[in-house]
Amino acid sequence: MEKRNRVIMKKSSYIARALVASAAAVSLVALAGCASGSSGDNGGSDEGGADTIRIVTSVSNSVPYIVLQAADKIGVFDDTDLNVELVQGTTPTIGQILAGGQADVALADGPTLYATIAQGLPATIVAANDLEWDTRFIVGANSDVQSVEDLKGANFGITGRGGPGDYSIAKLANELGWTEEDYEATTLKDLPSIMAALDSGAIDAFPWGSDVGIKMETAGTGRILAKASDYVGPNVFHGYSASNEYIENHSDALKEFFEVYFAAVERVQDDKELLVGIMVDDWDIDPEAAEAIFDEGAFQRISTDGVIGEENLKGMADAAAFALEDESVKDGEAPYTYWKDL
Repeated sequence: MEKRNRVIMKKSSYIARALVASAAAVSLVALAGCASGSSGDNGGSDEGGADTIRIVTSVSNSVPYIVLQAADKIGVFDDTDLNVELVQGTTPTIGQILAGGQADVALADGPTLYATIAQGLPATIVAANDLEWDTRFIVGANSDVQSVEDLKGANFGITGRGGPGDYSIAKLANELGWTEEDYEATTLKDLPSIMAALDSGAIDAFPWGSDVGIKMETAGTGRILAKASDYVGPNVFHGYSASNEYIENHSDALKEFFEVYFAAVERVQDDKELLVGIMVDDWDIDPEAAEAIFDEGAFQRISTDGVIGEENLKGMADAAAFALEDESVKDGEAPYTYWKDL
């Protein structure tokens, strides 16, 4: 008989509709006004009294999300009555899925969480997942570029205007004193398209997570040039937000979730055999790359308490303002309440 607290992977039918719609064309305020309640058929408490938490994640098989996305194998919720359902989303659809009542909690990049709330989503940021801006500037394996200064005049590949990659490039340019004429950013639909463009020479570099850079180095297709965190500064690379309705009705369940989640993070951070095994056996990552990802410290960057400091909140607000092209986003109090204080 299947465990009642087994983590369930779901692909909501709402997501298919959301993927078709342009994020810019959807009013989160309007969606939130007509959203189904998060304590409805799929959220809240089941008949046996167990609490269901539906969590939408922005990337599948993500190293920073491993404790949640491999929760069954790690045994994160074995001693709880929590029913955790994972909903597959994307960065542009996170706010739409929460607003549409298809999830109660979101795990995504911090600026996206902040920006969706600034646009009117009735939600609150409640925890950090990983604070360091874990993006790397990546060039081709045979590139003549030896430093970020050599990237002046380069064409960078990004997946969208205002996203974490675009923000990383803008912060680099600002630090080096470049103008908008000193570099170019080409929007490509996804990582495979970016990697193909790099291989063909259509772009010169691109910003992406350290795990991708390490996998490319292992495969001999790319080379990590620099850490974007050196230019971005304090921020929240990924974090959790929760709908205000769910917080109001299920704060105890959220507190229990985070207590066991962060305890599990701390428990497995140094368990190389377990984490490398998940990457290799379940996620089909090359064994050499999986070892290198662990040894580089990717898992040590995952928070063990979810606390977000003042400077990190300011950085997240700055990135959200950049994404929305609205400096007023940085005014006022950050939409953050630490999960223990819910």
